[in-house]
Amino acid sequence: MKMSKRVLTSAIAMVLAGGMGSVSATVDMDANSGSVNFASEATIDAVNGTDLANQGSILDAQVEIGFSIGKGTSKYARFTFNGPLVGTALNANDFASSNANASFSVSAGGQVGDDYVIVEIAIDAGALADGQQTDTITFQPVDAAGPVGKMEVFDQSTATIDYDLYETAVDAVNQTNPLASASATWFGWSTGLALSCANVVSDRIDVTDPTQFVNADPLLVLGPNSVFSVNLDVATAYNLDGALVDIEVDYFTAGSVITVTGDMTAFADATLPDDTDADASTTIAVDEQSASVTTALAGGGIGTFSLPMVGTFDVTADGATEIPAGSYSLSLVDDGDATFDVGTVDLGVCGNLQYSGSTDRLDFALTPDGVFRQFVRVTNPSNTSGDVTVTVYNDNGDSSSFNLGDIAGVASSTLGAKASTGMININDVYAAAQAADATFDHNGGKLRVLVRGEFGDDAVDGNQETVVGRRDDGIYIQGVTVSRDNNAFFQTK
Repeated sequence: MKMSKRVLTSAIAMVLAGGMGSVSATVDMDANSGSVNFASEATIDAVNGTDLANQGSILDAQVEIGFSIGKGTSKYARFTFNGPLVGTALNANDFASSNANASFSVSAGGQVGDDYVIVEIAIDAGALADGQQTDTITFQPVDAAGPVGKMEVFDQSTATIDYDLYETAVDAVNQTNPLASASATWFGWSTGLALSCANVVSDRIDVTDPTQFVNADPLLVLGPNSVFSVNLDVATAYNLDGALVDIEVDYFTAGSVITVTGDMTAFADATLPDDTDADASTTIAVDEQSASVTTALAGGGIGTFSLPMVGTFDVTADGATEIPAGSYSLSLVDDGDATFDVGTVDLGVCGNLQYSGSTDRLDFALTPDGVFRQFVRVTNPSNTSGDVTVTVYNDNGDSSSFNLGDIAGVASSTLGAKASTGMININDVYAAAQAADATFDHNGGKLRVLVRGEFGDDAVDGNQETVVGRRDDGIYIQGVTVSRDNNAFFQTK
């Protein structure tokens, strides 16, 4: 079954300048902008430290030198971190400048466990001009050989980086008399998951025929009908290898399970979007005895589930079973093979199925032909007229449904705006239930009477049949019991 859905279009772009006149940098220390986030789902070794790779120069930090440097002379730049971040000793290759005549050498710090590095910036004596204050210097920690990063963290604190320029190495060590300074947020941590869902309220259960959905197209009354929208994707964050996170690699690999929980007993099938094709969805076979549908991600290809997933969770009514009002939730469970162990991610309630009109019920209706007589009265307090259907339940939970006008003495199934029925004998209500279903019997017990009106609106939460108060916009039913001598009565609801 096909379904229409919007296509998620996302573009993540990183512009890195390079060449003689400029150098690549993620963080602009002068503007304090451009910091990146690593995925907070990563596990950090608080004792031995965890490496961060600088793939794509995401950890580069650029700043204007801030003071001129004469030909054949040098000055000292100090980069200070807010923690012991150096995992591998720094060297001259970890620094670059927009001035082609600049060279570098590490003077102090930059060793394993240090939280600073002092680098000497020298301008070639044969240069045509002095180094300018607007020349840039870039701290670009070059990744060590293999997958090991050069920077190391011991927790997920937000990292800052400070820059100070000094005339002498002594000033740089003692941090006195800086010639220029800048500070910036360097990198932080945030979830790499962007998972969301939202209720779709346009498709409602037909209050006068709960086996159907209300739909403008009579050919589609059974479905597919949308229950909630879903967007399972990733945010802009990096894994520890310095690559943008991928939802099917870092979080939910093939074999991970997605589950939608809710009452599925009235549905022939259900579908979730399959983002391998803009117009494709995958049908889930629904076990009518089950309260949930579960499927495993299968690693791509139409007919299998893959991520990211954007679209709607749709259901098709079987046309015979009453569709219950209620809520539907979604959860994902990773299979343990992804980069990050996120376990079960529960999005909670994503959507509710509600009736198109309003409902109310009388929970205590006397046994027909009993010692006491009971009457019921149905009221439409809204400004809209509409049809009313009635469902009668016995103590065993058996039920029979029929139109209001099928009850003896009731002229029409349509109840006008602000109107009420006359007093309806419970014996006549029971007779209408038996006429609709000859097998229905009170079995000597009491009855419950549920009325549904094609007007008003039920309370939120998808829990419509528990509303007991009277509402200005929704149907309500009252019960009156008359004493044996007809001289007294009392209202049961």
